Amino acid sequence: AAACHRRCLLPERSCDRCDRPLEDVARPRRDRSSMNIVGGALNALDSAKKAATRVAHRESPLEKNLREATSNQNWGCATSVLHDIARSSSHWEDCQTIMTEVWSAVQEKGPKWRRVLKALTMLEFLIKNGSERIVDDTRRDQFKVRSLESFSHSEDGKDRGAAIREKARSILELISDMELLRSERDKARSHRDKFMGMSSADTYSGGGSSSGAGGGGSSFPARYDTGSRYDPHSDVRRFDELKKKREEERDQRDRDRRDREYDRDRDYDRDRRDDRDRRDDRDR
Repeated sequence: AAACHRRCLLPERSCDRCDRPLEDVARPRRDRSSMNIVGGALNALDSAKKAATRVAHRESPLEKNLREATSNQNWGCATSVLHDIARSSSHWEDCQTIMTEVWSAVQEKGPKWRRVLKALTMLEFLIKNGSERIVDDTRRDQFKVRSLESFSHSEDGKDRGAAIREKARSILELISDMELLRSERDKARSHRDKFMGMSSADTYSGGGSSSGAGGGGSSFPARYDTGSRYDPHSDVRRFDELKKKREEERDQRDRDRRDREYDRDRDYDRDRRDDRDRRDDRDR
């Protein structure tokens, strides 16, 4: 029957094999207009689905700033965007979002060297201007930065990895030298107070955060304030305490050394007197 129906496309009024009318056995022809309608409906449905997805997963201000700060485009990032990201780092959830984006960006391969360099630049800025948690997370995962000391990529006959290697070394030096870190954070705070019109007491209030209150609760140390305010001087106080402790230990070592020298000199003078007395006794 199937073979017969394929023959029934001949211009006769009925099939010469099965005597069925041609309209019953001819192949159905596709209507082009109906196909266009169906295709348009599918495209509209797909567009509606994408729009619904964007509405359901709307990009937050922080995510937008991170995308701009770590893009692979051939232009830099505004300092105001970096300051907004630094303010968001005082909240635990936002800080996790920031560090996730940083570690994702620094692990890119050579062709995306701009994204790697921008991520390192942002990380250095956050170490100087952001929450203490940024410093601690960077110290904990510093091997991810250390691996970039050997980053290499050539483009247009130029070594594009030189700036990345230098930036990685600067970050590692910054997080390993506490005195240098405190000095850089002091300079950054002075710069903010001078050029951004922020007082030291109101610097980095949590109002600029993109996701609201922090999600850390009481499970984090007190110096990680997960509320609406971040104290930028907490690290200075902590470093002052450590410096005072080191100075006290150094003073104690100096006192011990002076005491030992005094005992040694006293024993030396006593031996000299004893020798002199013995010589005087022999002479008499």
